[in-house]
Amino acid sequence: MEIMTKRVIDRIYAYRRITFLCALFSLFGQEAAAVARTDRPAVAESLDAQEQPEKRAPLELRGYASGGGAWLGLDDLNMSMNNQGYLPFSGGFVEKGGFGHILINRILLGGGGFALSGKRTSRADTSAILSGGVGLFHVGYAFLSKGSLKGYAMVGLGGGSLSLQVTEKNSADFEEVLADPKRGSLLATSGFLLELAVGSDFFVKTKTHPNGAGGLLIGIQAGYSLAPGWGKWTMPDLNIAGGPKSGLTGFYVRLLFGGSRRFF
Repeated sequence: MEIMTKRVIDRIYAYRRITFLCALFSLFGQEAAAVARTDRPAVAESLDAQEQPEKRAPLELRGYASGGGAWLGLDDLNMSMNNQGYLPFSGGFVEKGGFGHILINRILLGGGGFALSGKRTSRADTSAILSGGVGLFHVGYAFLSKGSLKGYAMVGLGGGSLSLQVTEKNSADFEEVLADPKRGSLLATSGFLLELAVGSDFFVKTKTHPNGAGGLLIGIQAGYSLAPGWGKWTMPDLNIAGGPKSGLTGFYVRLLFGGSRRFF
């Protein structure tokens, strides 16, 4: 009986030791968990700041002015000019215009237009000025969107025209021109235009809004324009047969400067 009582007491003491050790380990575990919870927000915020990618605006409104150069193939036109004693036109034109685009995630939509500065040539008694203009609708895709830098490819569909104004060099007063209006001619050709381009621009943030940001855009575009089927020349109310098949086919480079409004 005494032996059994002693065994029971020993077991009770053993259970007490085990309970004490469990309580001690539990206390240390709670303290460690509290420390971990205290330190975790700072660590998590640091990791989130490192891993979180920069926001890309799902909607962006862009507008800019453009200026640059276009190099057109004018061989047929220059052959006709040379046949009549004119010096040939150089193929390089100064180009000025403007564009408006909307960027939805990576899809680019919009349009614009530009004018080609007049090129002048002459012969002994007359002078000729060649100028042009273009209007296009753009569809594109931003293949690069990294922070403030974007790169895109786009297709332009629209139309354009070339005009050739030929006038006498002799000066005349207003009434002389009315009396003898055959002192000059205005010939023009126009048609469909296809443009293939790539471009890149950099966004400089100048203002922050609750739902986005605004700033400046600085960029560059380069591409090639195709003018298939051109060659029909006209004068006001008169069709001209046998015209040269020159159009707005050629390379171009544009510098862009404007503004952007981004919505997150």
